[in-house]
Amino acid sequence: MFTIRLTILWILVFGVLVYAWRDWFIGLLGLIVLSSIMNHPDMPRQWFNITGLNIWNIMFLGVAVPWYVQRGQTLLDGWDVPPWMRRLYFTYLGVVFIAVMRAIVDRHNFPYSGFTYSPIGLINDYVLNAAKYTFPGLMLLDGARTRQRIILGLIATMTVPLVFSIIISRHIRPHALGLSYNQQLRVRRHVGKTIGFHANTCSQVLAASAWGALGLGLLRTRAVQVVPVLAHAGYITWGLILCLSRAGYYGFSLVGVFFAVFLWRKLLIILPAGVFVICLAVPAIPQRLVAGFNVIDDSGALTTDLSVVTAGRTDKVWPPVLEAISGNLIFGYGRLGILRSDAFDAIKEAMHEPPDHPHNAYLELLLDTGIVGFIPVMALFGTIFYVAFTLARDQRDVVYQAVGCAALAAVIALGFMSVSGQSLFPKEASQVQWCTYGLAARVYLIRQRVDYRRMMLAKLRRAAAIARARQMPTAAAPT
Repeated sequence: MFTIRLTILWILVFGVLVYAWRDWFIGLLGLIVLSSIMNHPDMPRQWFNITGLNIWNIMFLGVAVPWYVQRGQTLLDGWDVPPWMRRLYFTYLGVVFIAVMRAIVDRHNFPYSGFTYSPIGLINDYVLNAAKYTFPGLMLLDGARTRQRIILGLIATMTVPLVFSIIISRHIRPHALGLSYNQQLRVRRHVGKTIGFHANTCSQVLAASAWGALGLGLLRTRAVQVVPVLAHAGYITWGLILCLSRAGYYGFSLVGVFFAVFLWRKLLIILPAGVFVICLAVPAIPQRLVAGFNVIDDSGALTTDLSVVTAGRTDKVWPPVLEAISGNLIFGYGRLGILRSDAFDAIKEAMHEPPDHPHNAYLELLLDTGIVGFIPVMALFGTIFYVAFTLARDQRDVVYQAVGCAALAAVIALGFMSVSGQSLFPKEASQVQWCTYGLAARVYLIRQRVDYRRMMLAKLRRAAAIARARQMPTAAAPT
């Protein structure tokens, strides 16, 4: 059965690669959808023990080469990305590159050995792959220049979390919601095996995409089309529930509150009712959300156990990380600084297991890059938030709103859930959000162009009206 599935997949990939030479954009859409199953256990990670030789990388090259060739031939409108947008993106990649180079220089302080921590391994995993995960979004920015292509790109991007939810629901049964905490931890590890990402990472993608999928409803031309949109968003939400991730539940809720306050005011009525129904149908969710709150201490008083609420972050993980950050606040320690700073031994002793992440994306960024790298990275994501927010609130075109909502949900979910984990560095699971960012950037540029043309047309009309008024003969004065 495995061989049959893999053979069918290869046939599809080969067909897409051939068609990509006719229209690379269709190949890009296939590449985005393929990302949803790349880490499935049935998918071989590499062939012939050659690092990087897998289906996704082959298809990526098979799309990137026609993209480069065809773009050079047709030029479309040229590379019309403004300088400020290019500076933000390449500065971000530059911060990543410099952080990895510093880790290579200091590689002798890694507590582990092996290919992953060798210069080639670090460059492959944290430079080449990191840049590669942003490229589908970059190609969408370049290729989605028509209304049809923008919609197709958004649908392909929203297909990835839907496939995630389908895979999760096939392997995680609803009765897992009623299991004990330790049993749920085993279920969460099973989620990681089936999808290829940690349950919290997968829940971040689903928490954002559930709201982004709802934005597809803005593109409907008939009322009946709302049904598949709601089913799409609902199934993604179900996959999020089965992830058993408290961070995912909080992220989903906070994105919904933000949308209700600033975008869709009707949600202020619908959202509380929806939360009540979900909590009533799945009691495990409120139990998971309130764990650590209203705990009776030794004196018999009600209190909040922050160690339980944050899973040990506030007393075992973050204090050593903050102390290490204060020791090199300006420049940080380079990539994977958690493994090479003094925080490693302190966290290992407190948690009884070696740490691989500070469990806070902002602390990770400060630890690895210092303030020098923190500022440009936050400037990038702040700009993405601004661009997406202005698109989502622009009611002149539903495409503006739909793309803006998808990108806004992605950046808000990342911002909220970065407090408890995630990463602001490009990773494999972040391909969905980078695709929404690329689409939002393209739509933003299209809107700027449309607004400029309208402004120039209005100026021409005013100039013509003034010219006509000046040419009109004045009435003769009475004698």
